[in-house]
Amino acid sequence: MMDMSATGVTADVTLPAAYTNLVVTEIAATPTIVWTDGAARSSAGITNVTLAGTNLQMTLASGRYHFQLSSGPAAALSFVEDNDLRVAYTGDFRALTGLSTANYSNGTVQSGTGSASFSCVSCTQLGWLSATGPARGIAAVSVDGLPPTLVDLYTSTQVFQKTVWASGPLVAGPHTVRITGAGKDPLSTSAVIEVDAIGLTGTAGAVPTVVDDTDPRFSYVGFAAYTGMYPSLYIGGDVHTSVRAAQATFSCASCTSIALVSPTSPARGIIQISIDGGPPTTVDLYTTTPFYERTVYVSPLLASGPHTMTIISAGKNPASASGTFEIDGVKLVGS
Repeated sequence: MMDMSATGVTADVTLPAAYTNLVVTEIAATPTIVWTDGAARSSAGITNVTLAGTNLQMTLASGRYHFQLSSGPAAALSFVEDNDLRVAYTGDFRALTGLSTANYSNGTVQSGTGSASFSCVSCTQLGWLSATGPARGIAAVSVDGLPPTLVDLYTSTQVFQKTVWASGPLVAGPHTVRITGAGKDPLSTSAVIEVDAIGLTGTAGAVPTVVDDTDPRFSYVGFAAYTGMYPSLYIGGDVHTSVRAAQATFSCASCTSIALVSPTSPARGIIQISIDGGPPTTVDLYTTTPFYERTVYVSPLLASGPHTMTIISAGKNPASASGTFEIDGVKLVGS
């Protein structure tokens, strides 16, 4: 994506291929999208749009614009809701419920400055549904760990249920999108971003089963078990909490995905998670406010068969009051 400011200039763009989609968003006014798919449309800020082969011209009024280019015709997206078990959140993200379905898909949204991720089993496009407005931030969006695209959600007026980003065509297969808060536009009053839904063209994969931390497939070293907790905060009303340098494992007989569920808070540490003895992934469980039943890690797509997830303590964020961590359960695709 390219950002530019304009003061009544003519933009002359040579597109790399026929049927390439160029999305132009005027961010300092009500958002306008121009698709150069042979049916390009003008707006108050973007006029005189002409497309001849791969050459696009348009006149831009004074303002600020984003240009996002993707090859191939746009494909229709189906959507996975923000509260779907297949979407993982880390850092500061809060679930808001009971909202107007006219504004938010399914009446729910995840709001914050942290990071969200979603993996498809086999898809050819990914997208992100969000609100934009005068109190929305900037997000860094990456696919499969590639360099991110910055998406500015600031608009002078509120716009709901908007596809604010789409990957363009992907090679059919498993892909992961990660959306991370990345500050704010100077005109915005907030760095908050929202996840209303994740879009995809293809197969999202099976919805996982929630497994409680008391399941016998877990093993613990250096943990204390607590019961009688609030069921609204902890799966099954119980949790395992580390009391020293700790290690936990979970083993499945035949699964294709394992996700860890853990609370985050101002007094939680850093953990390292590995699958079948592979390279570890570091997860920081520190957040400025407590969050419960958080999917803090999702494994890559695994070959169907037996697998073991190992979780070990790995210190703490300097801002955290403690290096302890809790295991509330896993989300499992398989058995």
